Amino acid sequence: MPLSQLTTHTLLSLGKHPLSGRTRRAEQDAKAFELAAKLGQCLGLHAGNYQDADALKSFAGMSIAPVCILEIEQSADPVAALSAYFKQTKSDIILTGSQAERGESSGMLPYLLAKSLDLPVINQVCEVEQTEAGLNITQALPRGARRAISVKPPCILIIDESAPEARQTAYGAAMRAEVGKLQGYNETDTDAASFNFEDASKKPKRMKKIKAKTAADRFKAATVSQAKGGQVIEPKTSQEGAEAILKLLKEEGLVKTN
Repeated sequence: MPLSQLTTHTLLSLGKHPLSGRTRRAEQDAKAFELAAKLGQCLGLHAGNYQDADALKSFAGMSIAPVCILEIEQSADPVAALSAYFKQTKSDIILTGSQAERGESSGMLPYLLAKSLDLPVINQVCEVEQTEAGLNITQALPRGARRAISVKPPCILIIDESAPEARQTAYGAAMRAEVGKLQGYNETDTDAASFNFEDASKKPKRMKKIKAKTAADRFKAATVSQAKGGQVIEPKTSQEGAEAILKLLKEEGLVKTN
């Protein structure tokens, strides 16, 4: 399929700065928008309230493609609205982030949308390029490994956090941008209506996890053997076993000591 004939949509959402709490563009969606710039005619699409138009201008300020809001009520199901839109509007490729930064943040939207539209879905995408036969996609795997696969549109691509960083937003272009508006299909999300939302509590500290992004990091992760160490403990009593576990947790900083 010629590049000029390929139609791409990127699903956009609003994020939240982890320190200031201010509304911002969702960074994974921005990475998806960046990859969409390689794939021909593109449109950034947000299912939500038109009151979010000013916040979405940060995507328009990337100067990649127009941004449009598929306006739905707050209680409406975005999956149903997007499904109805794509059943009426041709799209060869739909790009999304892997997880929203606000709201339910379940990461299920692209999978539910793919099921509704009967489309293949490819996750952990960190690079994509078009060929005469379709798309060459690079998937990010654990320990910095990469896997190359080929797929023919139409399809849904879920972008991995190891994808190239998105370009910065040009403030002037963002302020001058006009965010389009489309009327979306409103179907009440009965499941979400029963949810109780509250501020998240501080999670326990996780073990250190490194995800390689550069070629050098990936090579090192793939070739260097895991560090060996530690000891095998065979406690004679449950008390000795509990003390050994507690000692490890203190060394890792997972348990505070008085």
